[in-house]
Amino acid sequence: MQARYVKVARKVALVVAYESGHISLWNWNEKNIMSEVDVNESPICLTYDDESRMGIIGTTSEKVYIFNISSNLIISVVKHLFITNGGVSSCVVRLDGKIFVTGGWDSRVRIFSAKRYKPLAVLQYHKKTVECLAYSTSDVEHFGCGLLLAAGSSDNSISLWNIFNS
Repeated sequence: MQARYVKVARKVALVVAYESGHISLWNWNEKNIMSEVDVNESPICLTYDDESRMGIIGTTSEKVYIFNISSNLIISVVKHLFITNGGVSSCVVRLDGKIFVTGGWDSRVRIFSAKRYKPLAVLQYHKKTVECLAYSTSDVEHFGCGLLLAAGSSDNSISLWNIFNS
């Protein structure tokens, strides 16, 4: 199970992705489900960008789901993408909302366009599963670049990537 607080239409809600494949949007104050969708896959990771209202769900299969939450608090799957090798263990949306990234069981970091949902790059460095991904919250002046992507792997290494910062 994965959970993430989201802010939509000035309300704070909770998105929960259950092992059953159900993705629920909870009203935290009233403790009830406002909206729900079933992706028929077991989710492993979940992320959401409040600005673009875009969420990503990585699963045990070769599918990555993109969902959104409307201003009237309805959750819906917009698209699903197929990746070459199944198992997405981590996902993140860059702060500017232009790209999203997945980390896989196949040790690869995949970069996608958040506008067209198209693959942009596949990064290879790690030897084992990419367990976690994070973007810096501001430009990293020390390296003379914009936002840095960090990828942590079960191979006990962390990689830093300067991706499409122009």
